Amino acid sequence: MNLPSRIAIRYIFSKRSFHFITVITSISLMGITIGVAALICVMSVFNGFRELTESQIVGFDPHLRIVPNHGAWISGSDEIIAGLKQIDDIVTITELINCRVAAIKSDKVQVFHLKSISEIELKQQNSFRDNILLGSFDYSESGLPKLVLGAYLADRLRILPGDTLTLFSPEMIEKSLTSFQKRKGLRVVLSGIFQTNIRDYDFMYGFSGINSGKKLHSRKNSDLNAIEIRIDDLDNVDGVANKVESIIQGGLKVESWWEINNELYKVMKFERMSAFIIISLVLVISAFNILASLSMTVVEKKPDISTLKALGATSKTIRNIFLIEGMIIGTIGTSAGTLLGLGLCYGQQFFKWFRFDTADYIIDSVPVVVNYQDVAFISVFSLILTISSVIYPSVRAASTNIIQGIRGE
Repeated sequence: MNLPSRIAIRYIFSKRSFHFITVITSISLMGITIGVAALICVMSVFNGFRELTESQIVGFDPHLRIVPNHGAWISGSDEIIAGLKQIDDIVTITELINCRVAAIKSDKVQVFHLKSISEIELKQQNSFRDNILLGSFDYSESGLPKLVLGAYLADRLRILPGDTLTLFSPEMIEKSLTSFQKRKGLRVVLSGIFQTNIRDYDFMYGFSGINSGKKLHSRKNSDLNAIEIRIDDLDNVDGVANKVESIIQGGLKVESWWEINNELYKVMKFERMSAFIIISLVLVISAFNILASLSMTVVEKKPDISTLKALGATSKTIRNIFLIEGMIIGTIGTSAGTLLGLGLCYGQQFFKWFRFDTADYIIDSVPVVVNYQDVAFISVFSLILTISSVIYPSVRAASTNIIQGIRGE
Protein backbone atom coordinates (compact mmCIF):
# COMPACT_ATOMS: atom_id res chain seq x y z
CA MET A 1 0.00 0.00 0.00
CA ASN A 2 1.45 3.37 -0.99
CA LEU A 3 1.89 6.32 1.36
CA PRO A 4 -1.16 8.44 0.29
CA SER A 5 -3.50 5.45 0.75
CA ARG A 6 -2.10 4.60 4.19
CA ILE A 7 -2.46 8.18 5.43
CA ALA A 8 -5.97 8.53 3.92
CA ILE A 9 -7.14 5.33 5.66
CA ARG A 10 -5.58 6.54 8.93
CA TYR A 11 -7.46 9.85 8.68
CA ILE A 12 -10.77 7.99 8.19
CA PHE A 13 -10.43 5.04 10.59
CA SER A 14 -7.97 6.29 13.21
CA LYS A 15 -9.05 6.30 16.88
CA ARG A 16 -9.22 10.03 17.09
CA SER A 17 -11.51 12.04 19.34
CA PHE A 18 -15.15 12.26 18.31
CA HIS A 19 -15.71 15.83 17.08
CA PHE A 20 -17.69 17.86 14.56
CA ILE A 21 -15.71 16.74 11.48
CA THR A 22 -16.34 13.10 12.40
CA VAL A 23 -20.07 13.79 12.67
CA ILE A 24 -20.20 15.43 9.22
CA THR A 25 -18.21 12.57 7.65
CA SER A 26 -20.52 9.98 9.22
CA ILE A 27 -23.60 11.88 8.02
CA SER A 28 -22.12 12.10 4.53
CA LEU A 29 -21.47 8.36 4.48
CA MET A 30 -25.02 7.63 5.66
CA GLY A 31 -26.45 10.09 3.14
CA ILE A 32 -24.69 8.41 0.22
CA THR A 33 -25.80 4.96 1.44
CA ILE A 34 -29.45 6.00 1.88
CA GLY A 35 -29.49 8.02 -1.36
CA VAL A 36 -28.12 5.18 -3.49
CA ALA A 37 -30.43 2.62 -1.85
CA ALA A 38 -33.46 4.90 -2.30
CA LEU A 39 -32.66 5.53 -5.97
CA ILE A 40 -32.29 1.80 -6.68
CA CYS A 41 -35.56 1.00 -4.89
CA VAL A 42 -37.55 3.79 -6.54
CA MET A 43 -36.23 3.04 -10.04
CA SER A 44 -36.98 -0.67 -9.53
CA VAL A 45 -40.54 0.10 -8.43
CA PHE A 46 -41.04 2.31 -11.49
CA ASN A 47 -39.65 -0.51 -13.64
CA GLY A 48 -42.10 -2.90 -11.99
CA PHE A 49 -45.12 -0.71 -12.66
CA ARG A 50 -43.93 -0.04 -16.19
CA GLU A 51 -43.56 -3.77 -16.91
CA LEU A 52 -47.01 -4.38 -15.42
CA THR A 53 -48.51 -1.62 -17.58
CA GLU A 54 -46.81 -2.97 -20.71
CA SER A 55 -48.05 -6.50 -20.04
CA GLN A 56 -51.59 -5.16 -19.63
CA ILE A 57 -51.38 -2.99 -22.74
CA VAL A 58 -49.76 -5.63 -24.95
CA GLY A 59 -52.30 -8.17 -23.73
CA PHE A 60 -55.24 -6.11 -25.01
CA ASP A 61 -53.89 -3.68 -27.61
CA PRO A 62 -52.55 -4.66 -31.05
CA HIS A 63 -48.81 -4.77 -31.68
CA LEU A 64 -49.28 -2.82 -34.92
CA ARG A 65 -52.22 -0.88 -36.29
CA ILE A 66 -52.84 0.36 -39.85
CA VAL A 67 -54.95 3.52 -39.98
CA PRO A 68 -55.62 6.18 -42.66
CA ASN A 69 -53.51 9.33 -42.64
CA HIS A 70 -56.54 11.44 -43.50
CA GLY A 71 -60.19 10.69 -43.04
CA ALA A 72 -61.61 7.74 -41.13
CA TRP A 73 -61.87 4.91 -43.66
CA ILE A 74 -59.69 2.44 -45.54
CA SER A 75 -61.24 1.57 -48.90
CA GLY A 76 -60.39 -1.62 -50.79
CA SER A 77 -58.69 -3.40 -47.92
CA ASP A 78 -58.69 -6.85 -49.59
CA GLU A 79 -55.34 -6.28 -51.36
CA ILE A 80 -53.72 -5.05 -48.15
CA ILE A 81 -54.92 -8.09 -46.21
CA ALA A 82 -53.64 -10.43 -48.94
CA GLY A 83 -50.19 -8.77 -48.77
CA LEU A 84 -50.07 -8.93 -44.96
CA LYS A 85 -50.77 -12.67 -45.02
CA GLN A 86 -47.45 -13.15 -46.85
CA ILE A 87 -45.46 -11.84 -43.84
CA ASP A 88 -44.41 -14.82 -41.71
CA ASP A 89 -43.92 -12.79 -38.52
CA ILE A 90 -47.61 -11.85 -38.35
CA VAL A 91 -49.76 -14.12 -36.17
CA THR A 92 -53.20 -12.50 -36.48
CA ILE A 93 -54.73 -9.84 -38.72
CA THR A 94 -57.92 -8.20 -37.45
CA GLU A 95 -60.15 -6.18 -39.78
CA LEU A 96 -62.30 -3.83 -37.78
CA ILE A 97 -64.56 -0.82 -37.74
CA ASN A 98 -63.76 1.24 -34.66
CA CYS A 99 -65.98 4.30 -34.17
CA ARG A 100 -67.80 6.17 -31.44
CA VAL A 101 -71.49 5.36 -31.00
CA ALA A 102 -74.24 6.38 -28.62
CA ALA A 103 -76.09 3.70 -26.64
CA ILE A 104 -79.59 4.33 -25.29
CA LYS A 105 -81.28 2.20 -22.65
CA SER A 106 -84.49 3.66 -21.22
CA ASP A 107 -83.43 7.09 -19.94
CA LYS A 108 -79.70 6.27 -19.88
CA VAL A 109 -77.37 7.47 -22.68
CA GLN A 110 -73.67 6.63 -22.99
CA VAL A 111 -71.14 7.37 -25.75
CA PHE A 112 -68.38 4.79 -26.21
CA HIS A 113 -65.99 3.23 -28.74
CA LEU A 114 -67.50 0.26 -30.55
CA LYS A 115 -65.02 -2.18 -32.09
CA SER A 116 -66.82 -4.22 -34.75
CA ILE A 117 -64.89 -7.35 -35.78
CA SER A 118 -65.72 -10.41 -37.83
CA GLU A 119 -67.01 -13.39 -35.88
CA ILE A 120 -63.98 -15.55 -36.78
CA GLU A 121 -61.51 -12.90 -35.59
CA LEU A 122 -63.51 -12.23 -32.44
CA LYS A 123 -62.77 -15.78 -31.33
CA GLN A 124 -59.06 -14.85 -31.28
CA GLN A 125 -59.63 -12.07 -28.69
CA ASN A 126 -58.55 -14.32 -25.82
CA SER A 127 -57.54 -11.41 -23.58
CA PHE A 128 -61.15 -10.25 -23.42
CA ARG A 129 -62.62 -13.75 -23.45
CA ASP A 130 -60.59 -14.59 -20.33
CA ASN A 131 -61.92 -11.50 -18.55
CA ILE A 132 -65.67 -12.04 -19.05
CA LEU A 133 -67.41 -11.05 -15.81
CA LEU A 134 -71.02 -11.90 -16.69
CA GLY A 135 -72.63 -13.65 -19.62
CA SER A 136 -70.64 -15.10 -22.49
CA PHE A 137 -68.19 -13.96 -25.14
CA ASP A 138 -70.79 -14.29 -27.91
CA TYR A 139 -70.75 -12.00 -30.95
CA SER A 140 -72.81 -14.16 -33.29
CA GLU A 141 -75.04 -12.11 -35.55
CA SER A 142 -77.78 -14.67 -36.05
CA GLY A 143 -81.04 -13.08 -34.98
CA LEU A 144 -80.64 -9.87 -32.98
CA PRO A 145 -77.02 -8.58 -33.14
CA LYS A 146 -75.05 -9.17 -29.94
CA LEU A 147 -72.82 -6.82 -27.98
CA VAL A 148 -70.21 -7.14 -25.21
CA LEU A 149 -69.47 -4.13 -22.99
CA GLY A 150 -66.94 -3.08 -20.36
CA ALA A 151 -68.08 -3.48 -16.76
CA TYR A 152 -68.24 0.19 -15.82
CA LEU A 153 -69.94 1.13 -19.09
CA ALA A 154 -72.60 -1.56 -18.50
CA ASP A 155 -73.03 -0.33 -14.93
CA ARG A 156 -73.71 3.24 -16.08
CA LEU A 157 -76.31 1.97 -18.54
CA ARG A 158 -77.79 -0.26 -15.80
CA ILE A 159 -77.95 -3.33 -18.05
CA LEU A 160 -77.21 -7.04 -17.67
CA PRO A 161 -76.69 -9.86 -20.20
CA GLY A 162 -79.94 -10.50 -22.03
CA ASP A 163 -81.07 -6.85 -21.94
CA THR A 164 -81.52 -4.95 -25.19
CA LEU A 165 -80.38 -1.44 -26.07
CA THR A 166 -80.23 0.77 -29.15
CA LEU A 167 -77.06 2.03 -30.83
CA PHE A 168 -76.73 5.21 -32.89
CA SER A 169 -73.79 6.21 -35.05
CA PRO A 170 -72.90 9.88 -35.72
CA GLU A 171 -74.22 9.42 -39.29
CA MET A 172 -77.59 8.23 -37.96
CA ILE A 173 -77.87 11.13 -35.54
CA GLU A 174 -76.91 13.64 -38.24
CA LYS A 175 -79.45 12.20 -40.67
CA SER A 176 -82.17 12.31 -38.04
CA LEU A 177 -81.46 15.95 -37.25
CA THR A 178 -81.18 17.18 -40.84
CA SER A 179 -84.24 15.30 -42.17
CA PHE A 180 -86.41 15.86 -39.09
CA GLN A 181 -87.21 12.16 -39.08
CA LYS A 182 -87.74 9.88 -36.14
CA ARG A 183 -84.43 8.37 -35.11
CA LYS A 184 -83.86 4.75 -36.09
CA GLY A 185 -80.96 3.01 -34.49
CA LEU A 186 -79.59 -0.52 -34.41
CA ARG A 187 -81.20 -2.67 -31.74
CA VAL A 188 -78.78 -5.12 -30.09
CA VAL A 189 -78.78 -7.52 -27.14
CA LEU A 190 -76.07 -7.56 -24.48
CA SER A 191 -74.44 -10.99 -24.41
CA GLY A 192 -71.61 -10.40 -21.96
CA ILE A 193 -69.75 -7.97 -19.70
CA PHE A 194 -65.94 -7.96 -19.41
CA GLN A 195 -63.66 -6.43 -16.79
CA THR A 196 -60.00 -5.96 -17.70
CA ASN A 197 -59.12 -3.54 -14.86
CA ILE A 198 -57.84 -1.18 -17.56
CA ARG A 199 -59.82 2.02 -17.21
CA ASP A 200 -60.05 2.89 -20.92
CA TYR A 201 -61.46 -0.49 -21.92
CA ASP A 202 -63.84 -0.96 -18.99
CA PHE A 203 -65.19 2.59 -19.22
CA MET A 204 -65.19 3.27 -22.94
CA TYR A 205 -65.20 0.10 -25.10
CA GLY A 206 -67.68 -2.36 -26.46
CA PHE A 207 -67.43 -5.15 -29.08
CA SER A 208 -69.80 -6.37 -31.76
CA GLY A 209 -69.76 -8.25 -35.07
CA ILE A 210 -68.44 -6.42 -38.12
CA ASN A 211 -71.83 -6.46 -39.86
CA SER A 212 -73.25 -4.41 -37.00
CA GLY A 213 -70.53 -1.82 -37.57
CA LYS A 214 -71.26 -1.65 -41.30
CA LYS A 215 -75.00 -1.21 -40.65
CA LEU A 216 -74.33 1.56 -38.15
CA HIS A 217 -72.06 3.47 -40.53
CA SER A 218 -73.60 2.43 -43.87
CA ARG A 219 -70.29 1.17 -45.28
CA LYS A 220 -69.42 -1.22 -48.12
CA ASN A 221 -68.21 -4.76 -47.47
CA SER A 222 -64.50 -3.95 -47.95
CA ASP A 223 -64.50 -0.65 -46.03
CA LEU A 224 -62.60 -0.59 -42.71
CA ASN A 225 -61.16 2.15 -40.56
CA ALA A 226 -58.34 0.10 -39.01
CA ILE A 227 -56.41 -3.14 -39.41
CA GLU A 228 -54.85 -4.53 -36.23
CA ILE A 229 -51.87 -6.89 -36.28
CA ARG A 230 -50.30 -9.12 -33.64
CA ILE A 231 -46.84 -10.60 -34.23
CA ASP A 232 -44.90 -13.53 -32.79
CA ASP A 233 -41.92 -11.54 -31.45
CA LEU A 234 -42.67 -8.19 -29.82
CA ASP A 235 -38.97 -7.23 -29.90
CA ASN A 236 -39.14 -7.31 -33.73
CA VAL A 237 -42.03 -4.87 -33.95
CA ASP A 238 -39.98 -2.24 -35.83
CA GLY A 239 -38.80 -4.77 -38.41
CA VAL A 240 -42.33 -6.02 -39.05
CA ALA A 241 -43.59 -2.42 -39.24
CA ASN A 242 -41.10 -1.74 -42.04
CA LYS A 243 -42.37 -4.80 -43.96
CA VAL A 244 -45.97 -3.67 -43.50
CA GLU A 245 -45.15 -0.15 -44.71
CA SER A 246 -43.74 -1.62 -47.93
CA ILE A 247 -47.08 -3.32 -48.58
CA ILE A 248 -49.71 -0.73 -47.69
CA GLN A 249 -50.92 1.88 -50.14
CA GLY A 250 -50.32 5.60 -49.91
CA GLY A 251 -52.53 7.49 -47.50
CA LEU A 252 -52.08 4.88 -44.76
CA LYS A 253 -49.72 4.74 -41.79
CA VAL A 254 -48.50 2.06 -39.38
CA GLU A 255 -48.58 2.67 -35.62
CA SER A 256 -46.73 0.43 -33.17
CA TRP A 257 -48.08 -0.40 -29.71
CA TRP A 258 -45.60 2.12 -28.32
CA GLU A 259 -46.93 4.92 -30.54
CA ILE A 260 -50.55 4.02 -29.79
CA ASN A 261 -49.87 4.61 -26.06
CA ASN A 262 -47.31 7.38 -26.56
CA GLU A 263 -48.96 9.83 -24.13
CA LEU A 264 -49.02 7.26 -21.35
CA TYR A 265 -45.31 6.50 -21.80
CA LYS A 266 -44.47 10.21 -21.81
CA VAL A 267 -46.18 10.61 -18.44
CA MET A 268 -44.44 7.54 -17.02
CA LYS A 269 -41.06 8.75 -18.30
CA PHE A 270 -41.62 12.21 -16.76
CA GLU A 271 -42.60 10.69 -13.39
CA ARG A 272 -39.54 8.44 -13.41
CA MET A 273 -37.20 11.32 -14.27
CA SER A 274 -38.78 13.60 -11.64
CA ALA A 275 -38.37 10.96 -8.93
CA PHE A 276 -34.73 10.41 -9.91
CA ILE A 277 -33.96 14.14 -9.77
CA ILE A 278 -35.67 14.65 -6.40
CA ILE A 279 -34.00 11.68 -4.71
CA SER A 280 -30.64 12.60 -6.29
CA LEU A 281 -30.70 15.73 -4.12
CA VAL A 282 -29.86 13.44 -1.18
CA LEU A 283 -26.64 12.45 -2.96
CA VAL A 284 -25.88 16.05 -3.91
CA ILE A 285 -26.27 17.19 -0.29
CA SER A 286 -24.09 14.30 0.88
CA ALA A 287 -21.43 15.30 -1.65
CA PHE A 288 -21.45 18.86 -0.28
CA ASN A 289 -21.07 17.42 3.22
CA ILE A 290 -17.99 15.49 2.06
CA LEU A 291 -16.60 18.70 0.56
CA ALA A 292 -17.19 20.53 3.85
CA SER A 293 -15.74 17.77 6.05
CA LEU A 294 -12.61 17.40 3.90
CA SER A 295 -12.14 21.18 3.76
CA MET A 296 -12.25 21.30 7.55
CA THR A 297 -9.92 18.30 7.72
CA VAL A 298 -7.43 20.20 5.54
CA VAL A 299 -7.55 23.14 7.98
CA GLU A 300 -7.17 20.79 10.96
CA LYS A 301 -4.29 18.87 9.39
CA LYS A 302 -2.28 21.86 8.15
CA PRO A 303 0.61 21.15 10.56
CA ASP A 304 0.68 17.47 9.44
CA ILE A 305 0.60 18.51 5.77
CA SER A 306 3.44 21.01 6.31
CA THR A 307 5.50 18.40 8.16
CA LEU A 308 5.02 15.90 5.30
CA LYS A 309 6.08 18.53 2.78
CA ALA A 310 9.12 19.39 4.88
CA LEU A 311 10.05 15.70 4.88
CA GLY A 312 9.92 15.65 1.07
CA ALA A 313 6.28 14.86 0.18
CA THR A 314 5.25 16.49 -3.09
CA SER A 315 2.08 18.50 -3.70
CA LYS A 316 0.82 15.57 -5.79
CA THR A 317 1.24 13.21 -2.82
CA ILE A 318 -0.68 15.57 -0.53
CA ARG A 319 -3.42 15.97 -3.11
CA ASN A 320 -3.71 12.21 -3.55
CA ILE A 321 -4.14 11.70 0.21
CA PHE A 322 -7.38 13.69 0.25
CA LEU A 323 -8.54 12.40 -3.14
CA ILE A 324 -8.19 8.83 -1.89
CA GLU A 325 -9.90 9.72 1.41
CA GLY A 326 -12.93 11.09 -0.48
CA MET A 327 -12.97 8.16 -2.87
CA ILE A 328 -12.90 5.68 0.02
CA ILE A 329 -15.86 7.41 1.66
CA GLY A 330 -17.73 7.47 -1.67
CA THR A 331 -16.93 3.85 -2.47
CA ILE A 332 -17.99 2.59 0.97
CA GLY A 333 -21.23 4.61 0.86
CA THR A 334 -22.04 3.62 -2.73
CA SER A 335 -21.29 -0.07 -2.12
CA ALA A 336 -23.33 -0.15 1.09
CA GLY A 337 -26.21 1.68 -0.62
CA THR A 338 -26.14 -0.67 -3.60
CA LEU A 339 -26.23 -3.76 -1.38
CA LEU A 340 -28.98 -2.27 0.77
CA GLY A 341 -31.04 -1.25 -2.26
CA LEU A 342 -30.69 -4.65 -3.95
CA GLY A 343 -31.49 -6.39 -0.67
CA LEU A 344 -34.70 -4.40 -0.23
CA CYS A 345 -35.74 -4.98 -3.86
CA TYR A 346 -35.16 -8.73 -3.79
CA GLY A 347 -36.76 -8.90 -0.35
CA GLN A 348 -39.91 -7.29 -1.76
CA GLN A 349 -39.88 -9.72 -4.69
CA PHE A 350 -39.61 -12.85 -2.53
CA PHE A 351 -41.32 -11.86 0.73
CA LYS A 352 -43.82 -9.24 -0.56
CA TRP A 353 -43.47 -6.90 2.42
CA PHE A 354 -45.73 -4.23 0.90
CA ARG A 355 -48.96 -5.97 -0.10
CA PHE A 356 -52.19 -4.86 -1.81
CA ASP A 357 -55.71 -6.09 -1.25
CA THR A 358 -56.47 -8.24 -4.30
CA ALA A 359 -60.15 -7.36 -3.93
CA ASP A 360 -59.32 -3.78 -4.94
CA TYR A 361 -56.16 -4.20 -7.05
CA ILE A 362 -55.06 -6.50 -9.86
CA ILE A 363 -51.73 -7.24 -8.12
CA ASP A 364 -51.04 -8.55 -4.63
CA SER A 365 -47.96 -6.45 -3.83
CA VAL A 366 -45.79 -3.58 -5.03
CA PRO A 367 -44.11 -4.78 -8.25
CA VAL A 368 -40.31 -4.56 -8.31
CA VAL A 369 -38.05 -5.21 -11.30
CA VAL A 370 -34.29 -4.68 -10.86
CA ASN A 371 -32.57 -3.34 -13.96
CA TYR A 372 -28.81 -3.72 -13.58
CA GLN A 373 -28.17 -0.95 -16.09
CA ASP A 374 -30.02 1.40 -13.70
CA VAL A 375 -28.01 0.05 -10.76
CA ALA A 376 -24.72 0.61 -12.61
CA PHE A 377 -25.76 4.13 -13.66
CA ILE A 378 -26.76 5.08 -10.09
CA SER A 379 -23.49 3.71 -8.68
CA VAL A 380 -21.36 5.56 -11.25
CA PHE A 381 -23.42 8.73 -10.71
CA SER A 382 -22.79 8.54 -6.95
CA LEU A 383 -19.04 7.99 -7.42
CA ILE A 384 -18.77 10.90 -9.88
CA LEU A 385 -20.53 13.22 -7.41
CA THR A 386 -18.22 12.08 -4.62
CA ILE A 387 -15.03 12.48 -6.66
CA SER A 388 -16.16 15.91 -7.85
CA SER A 389 -16.69 17.03 -4.26
CA VAL A 390 -13.14 16.16 -3.15
CA ILE A 391 -11.28 18.00 -5.92
CA TYR A 392 -11.36 21.42 -4.22
CA PRO A 393 -10.19 20.23 -0.74
CA SER A 394 -7.42 18.17 -2.38
CA VAL A 395 -6.11 21.12 -4.41
CA ARG A 396 -6.32 23.34 -1.35
CA ALA A 397 -4.34 20.83 0.72
CA ALA A 398 -1.67 20.54 -2.00
CA SER A 399 -1.20 24.32 -2.02
CA THR A 400 -0.53 24.54 1.75
CA ASN A 401 2.52 26.68 2.58
CA ILE A 402 5.06 24.81 4.71
CA ILE A 403 6.05 27.74 6.96
CA GLN A 404 2.48 28.94 7.52
CA GLY A 405 1.28 25.42 8.20
CA ILE A 406 3.95 24.75 10.84
CA ARG A 407 3.16 28.07 12.49
CA GLY A 408 -0.56 27.19 12.43
CA GLU A 409 -1.49 30.25 10.34
